Amino acid sequence: MDKIKNGEPVKDMFTSNDFQLFIKFYDIKNNESMCYHYSIGNRYGYSQKVVDLIIDEIEKNHSIILHIKQELLKAKNKTTPGT
Repeated sequence: MDKIKNGEPVKDMFTSNDFQLFIKFYDIKNNESMCYHYSIGNRYGYSQKVVDLIIDEIEKNHSIILHIKQELLKAKNKTTPGT
């Protein structure tokens, strides 16, 4: 997978942080077919559909993590009318 480390492009492994980016970007915690919330312990479980989605997206675009980070940053920096 293509990533940026210390300002330089590198090939790197998929990490738990990358997983959390997918969860946030695709709003997976609100998709009952992909996520289950365990109220005891306040934990989440994820279905095979999540794994399949991540693999498909990485195969289509090796720079998907860079894309997700850019899109999440755009969304964060977007201003709302009247502010």
